[in-house]
Amino acid sequence: MKHFITVTLTAFLLIGFTACSGGKNSPEGVTKDFLTAMQKVDLEKAKELCAPETASLITMMETYGKAEMEKAKLEAKDKGVKEIKIISSKIDGDKAKVVYTAGDEKEETMDLKKIDGKWKVSVDKEGMNKEQ
Repeated sequence: MKHFITVTLTAFLLIGFTACSGGKNSPEGVTKDFLTAMQKVDLEKAKELCAPETASLITMMETYGKAEMEKAKLEAKDKGVKEIKIISSKIDGDKAKVVYTAGDEKEETMDLKKIDGKWKVSVDKEGMNKEQ
């Protein structure tokens, strides 16, 4: 279980330290806000921007990885927030993919889905493992 928490935290931080822009309820805006929250290790804000299954993963990470979370918060203060740039986005019905960069990092992709008229980040356990 500890390995899963470490892998989960690492995946979210990797996602968070790479990063996007747009309106507040656009796929681009939600992605940018989520990644900024993750860079700052503001998990409450990040969970507000997630689909329920993604928020559950963050909650599990918080619950079982308290020491790792404190370390990540300290590292985030030292590193600061990288500039998030949107490269492209594609909406297909109630799903979207946003391609972004943070600073001079490589391009990454964020999946989103529309829930009750709002775009939410949708990262599952398998998706996090791909980011490793």
